[in-house]
Amino acid sequence: MTKTDAFPVTVKWTKRKLDRLPISGEYITVSKFPEDDLPGVLDRWSVKLVFSPPVQPSDGVEWNGTASFLVADAPWERLRPGVQFEMYEGRVMTATVTLLD
Repeated sequence: MTKTDAFPVTVKWTKRKLDRLPISGEYITVSKFPEDDLPGVLDRWSVKLVFSPPVQPSDGVEWNGTASFLVADAPWERLRPGVQFEMYEGRVMTATVTLLD
């Protein structure tokens, strides 16, 4: 895979987000990776999730899709199988994303 590839993921929405799930087939917001908790790390990167075929809010709490960064110079090495990261709207966590094999 290259830096611009999309990686398969499972997305688990938080209860707070369930009443306003994306209906466009895409969701883009700020991510928080495990590395972001290390001292001195101030990076936050936007991640794009794509759900294909587009899913509906009635499809439940967990959705399958793909994840990618928006820019080529993002830390693509973070997108590897087994990694789990969170997505946020402001200070509110909206989802937990798990990268699949």
